[in-house]
Order: sequence, then structure tokens, then C-alpha cells
Amino acid sequence: MGAQESALRRAGVELAVDHLLGEPLSAFLDVEAVTSLLVSALARGNVERVVERHVLPGLARVRGALARGNERVGDAVPEAARLRIDALVTKRDGPRFAWLRGALDRDKLRALLSPALQEVFVSFAGRVPGVGREPGAASAVGAAAGLVGRLGRGAGERMLNLGKSVADGLGVDIEARLREAARDYSQGAVASLQRAIATRLAAPEAAALIEGLARSVLDQVLKTPISTILDDLDRLPLREAIALSAPIIEHDLARELWRTIVEAEVQAVLVLEGERSVRELLEEAGLLVQVRTHLIERGDATLRPLFASPDFAAWIDRVLAL
Repeated sequence: MGAQESALRRAGVELAVDHLLGEPLSAFLDVEAVTSLLVSALARGNVERVVERHVLPGLARVRGALARGNERVGDAVPEAARLRIDALVTKRDGPRFAWLRGALDRDKLRALLSPALQEVFVSFAGRVPGVGREPGAASAVGAAAGLVGRLGRGAGERMLNLGKSVADGLGVDIEARLREAARDYSQGAVASLQRAIATRLAAPEAAALIEGLARSVLDQVLKTPISTILDDLDRLPLREAIALSAPIIEHDLARELWRTIVEAEVQAVLVLEGERSVRELLEEAGLLVQVRTHLIERGDATLRPLFASPDFAAWIDRVLAL
């Protein structure tokens, strides 16, 4: 049996393997023991070690492979899955994210964006014929807009109507001029707004406002019940979205790029851990005693029928006959 090739030893191995494969999963898993083992395995030190040793380097390797392959998101999604994704994302009854309402601090958001919006509006006002060319017109328009806002909607509308009446009496068609200016200005309005917002976000005081907005969103998310978020995501619907993983995985693993990525990750684990014994790995994780005790207890109960079987007795007779 100690020879490099031994039919008798192989028969014993096959006997044990076939017996174990025929046992129900419950024979190997004890709920209490496995739960305790998982809790111990997920201890902070173990998780930090796995993240540092395997997860972060693995992410870097995968990102490098995707960059070298010039992989696009669409390349990883088969055509049939794309159609189903399109149907999901265009559903009108999708997630509402109502639980994020109030997450953005309005005062901070106003302080962050109002200078950029004001610049765009002033630039627009400067293009209105008969207004933008007058000295101080831009500042006057800004001040008037602020005054109208402070007076309230009803008073503001009355003032605008009064201004329109005066302008009509002087023969100035304000609405026509505004329409003409708006039509001309709208061609580059988006680019102007983008530039104004980019400039505003680069301002020194904007950093503190953005930080405050990020914190307010985080606070809102942290205090939201998980069930509320999951109930909202159910509108996706989540079950159909998760079901898409099967055809996507099948599609990707049939491609050389992703098979190479998987192979490289398995090889990377073996390079780091391949020469270490299971005992050493378990001992490092602080799990050796738990795992060994569990395997002995479950193994004894699981292998007892094998040791009492006629096939095992016949195999022992063959061993003793050597």
C-alpha cells in the first residue's frame, strides 16, 4: 500500500470518498458548531488579514487585467441580459429613494450652488436687449430677483406685472426680448452652467460645504432602517436583477479574459498559501481547536457506518492478506 501506485490504496480512498458523497449535508454541518466557527472566522484580525493579503491585491490585479483588455461594461453583458436590464431600468415603478429625502442640507446646498446659478442668470440678463447694456444692469437684475424672492410669490408677481405694464407703456416688449435672448443664450447655457459650477466647486470655501453635504447624506443613510432600503429596492425588482447574474457569469467565464482572471487569482492564492498546511492556516486564524474538534466529532458519526459496512470489511481483509 505504500507504493507510489497502489490499487488497494486507491480502492480504500474510493470507498471513503463514495461513502462521504452519499451522506446528507446535515451529517457534516451542526448548526451551533458551524455558527460558532463562522463567528470566530470573521473576527476582526482574520478579516483584516484576508483583506490585506488577498482582497486588495486581487482587486489591483483584476483592474490591471481589465485595463489591459480595454474591457467595457457592455462586453461583460450578453445581449439577452442587456434587454432584460433595459426593461428593469426603464420601469416607471422603480426605486423611489424617498428614504434619502432631507439628506442634503438645503442651506449648505444653496450656499454651494447659488453663486454659480447667479453668475449664469446675470450672464443671461446681460444678453437681454436694452437691459444688459445699461451700466449696473446685471447687478440690478440680481438685486431685483432677490427682492422678488424675499417679498413672496404673490407680491413678486404683482411687481412683475407692474413692471410689465410700465414697459408696455414705454413701447418695450419685454416678453419678446426675453424670448429672443433665451433662445440665443440656451445654445450655450449648459456649457456655461457647467463652467460656473466647476469654478464654484474649485473655490476654497466650497470644500467645507461639500464635506458637510456628504456628512448629511451619510447621517441620513445610517439612521435609515435597512428594511426601508430593501423594501424600496424591491421595486427594481430585486429578484429579477439578481437572476441576471447567472447568464452574465456564464457569458463572462466563456471568454478568455475572465477565465484568465480567475486562473490568475487562484494562482495568486496558491503562491501565498500553497505551501502552508491546513493546520498552519487554521492555527493562524485561531480556528484549529474548533475545526479539529468539530471534524473529529462529525467524522466519527459519519464514518461509523462505513467502518461497519461489508465493503470496508472486505477491503480490510485484502489489506491483511498482503
